[in-house]
Amino acid sequence: MAIYLSVLSLIVTAMVIYNFPRAPKWLKNGALVFSCLLLALVSGLRYNIGTDYMNYMWMYDEHAFEDPITIYEKPALHLIGRISKFIFNHYATWFIIMALLTISLFFFGIKKYSVNVTMSVFLFIFLGVWHGSFNTVKQHAAAAIFFASFPFLYKKDFLSWMFSCVLATFFHEAALIMIPAYFMFTLRGKYSTYIILAVGFMAIVGKEVLIILVNLVKGVDYLSSDGLASESVGILRVLASCAPLSFYLLFCQPSDYFAHEMIGENVKDFEHKEDQKFRCLLNNAIFSTALTIAFMNSIYFMRFTIFFEVFNVLFVPYLVKTFNKEKKNVFTVLILALYCVFWWVDITKASTVNYQWVFMIKE
Repeated sequence: MAIYLSVLSLIVTAMVIYNFPRAPKWLKNGALVFSCLLLALVSGLRYNIGTDYMNYMWMYDEHAFEDPITIYEKPALHLIGRISKFIFNHYATWFIIMALLTISLFFFGIKKYSVNVTMSVFLFIFLGVWHGSFNTVKQHAAAAIFFASFPFLYKKDFLSWMFSCVLATFFHEAALIMIPAYFMFTLRGKYSTYIILAVGFMAIVGKEVLIILVNLVKGVDYLSSDGLASESVGILRVLASCAPLSFYLLFCQPSDYFAHEMIGENVKDFEHKEDQKFRCLLNNAIFSTALTIAFMNSIYFMRFTIFFEVFNVLFVPYLVKTFNKEKKNVFTVLILALYCVFWWVDITKASTVNYQWVFMIKE
């Protein structure tokens, strides 16, 4: 556990520097780059940390040497395998490149789109996105592409979003779910919330259909054989996932997220226009919460929510943005403290608790 405490201490130091009023721009940017590289290297240099680590390690030779690169078989994984072989022929190189790619995309999105960069950096850790990428490497790489592509949603650029979806499928085929999800993100109007909730909770009814589809794609009785479809998710994970939307419903006023723009010469003529970025994030939070509740009894299907939950890194800072300074500070500290507790409990799981450096392993 010492490694996680050390990482957190260094991130806190970097964020203090980032927020220092007299710090020059190059130093602020350097603090962010340092944080990104630190998290990426700790991720990439781990050994046997994460539920699928050994599977990726054993598949390294296939990615780097044997399997041909085709558009149908996760070509990004094989391409990175070939690059790893060229740089330094070891599976650790593959993990380092994957970590650098994934975490750099997340930090790019945080820097460009967050209304509170510091809070988003801590949420990236405390919400479980960082150490979650230890367990589901491919899914988080795909999720990072979606995260960096956020403007395509609030600008309603469907063709660019489609390109991002295709690119993400090169890491994991489940990314295809984000093509129809585009219409959930971009819904507007009076009844949009009810439509999103209805579609989300339809997943409860359609779960059996999803199991059949997955078995068809993966092989006969794929889910039945390992019990992933019926193994429940921890209640703490469910509560943490539902918390952002709950906070919005309890403490926030929808009118606070409207921009007031003049539409004529008279100062009384204003257009009350909803913030499109916030609307997309809110739609995502509603849909993500509905899916979390629908899939809480299935670890396998819960993985689909990864693509949606990562956007809470941007959504939560938006929630506290409109409060006065005193309330904003109180809510920010409280939210980060509670999520820090969740993070600490979550990393004590067997797959992440006993961190080992790959260069200290004797093979």
